[in-house]
Amino acid sequence: MCVSIITVDTEVYHEIERSIVIRAIVAAVLAGAVSLGCGQGDDKGKPAPVAAPTAAHAPSPRSAPAVPPGWTAETKTVKATTPTRHQERQITYYSNTINMKLVSIPAGEFMMGSPDTEEYRHVREAPQHKVRITRPFFMGAYEVTQEQYEKVMGSNPAHYPNADNPVEEVTWGDAVEFCRRLSEREGGESMEYRLPTEAEWEYACRAGTTTPFYTGATISTEEANYNGNHA
Repeated sequence: MCVSIITVDTEVYHEIERSIVIRAIVAAVLAGAVSLGCGQGDDKGKPAPVAAPTAAHAPSPRSAPAVPPGWTAETKTVKATTPTRHQERQITYYSNTINMKLVSIPAGEFMMGSPDTEEYRHVREAPQHKVRITRPFFMGAYEVTQEQYEKVMGSNPAHYPNADNPVEEVTWGDAVEFCRRLSEREGGESMEYRLPTEAEWEYACRAGTTTPFYTGATISTEEANYNGNHA
């Protein structure tokens, strides 16, 4: 199975994907794709071959991936903002053995990158190209907490200790090792936690939208937690 781990802040991710000192773990960089059959992209966002899923957990191309043993599920109603409207949706959150919350990302296609006409676009977002995610996968909905990190790694490197806060002061190597140990803890060869590819990250963040932000052409402090003075 493939489980990736990420945070859902695209701006933070773009900063760490290159330097990869995962500040807010970005750990959640620790999030997601749990499954041997996840669609992937390389570090430039190009489609890459997809590993065959195991027989025990072989998800169909577009259905949700098989839920691993020991996980629990809870469906909640959440308020969702899209480029055209505000709406309520039913979202199922899956909890693993250390109580990380993950969501199922369906297989599908999207245009990765940004069009030449998009204001403030970065040169590395070109050329815009189609990417196909051939298998569904799980992705972490929130940053990895200090308590979750310590359960797996045996220590808490955070500069601002608080069990429920995101773990910080974590390097890319630490994040990879966290994934490796969590994979062993939850199933060894039948379960793989890893960092998401750039393509998986953007696909999940876009959530079916084609605009600069999932909220549309702009975003405000009413829709995301950031310092609006630097927008």
